[in-house]
Amino acid sequence: MNMDPLGMYPDHEIWEAPEQCQLKAIVSSLLKLLDSSDEATASIDSATDAILHNTIRKEFLGCTVAHRVPTITDSDMVMVLSDGMFSFTTCV
Repeated sequence: MNMDPLGMYPDHEIWEAPEQCQLKAIVSSLLKLLDSSDEATASIDSATDAILHNTIRKEFLGCTVAHRVPTITDSDMVMVLSDGMFSFTTCV
């Protein structure tokens, strides 16, 4: 649910994400939480958060995929979602 809410990807592709973020062992130990509706990155420590966002920047170069201000500082465009409506903002 957290990693593929629309059920579009096979398990082997989904497992590539935590492996690239150096989180596969931790995620494997918490399998029952994968189907929860909690925010996926709400309770991780700052070192793990840094690894996660560095991986996102590397793997999604040219895409904006973040939702916290520190993770979008090097982005050139941001999508803002408010009350079910979205708009794009160009960063300078």
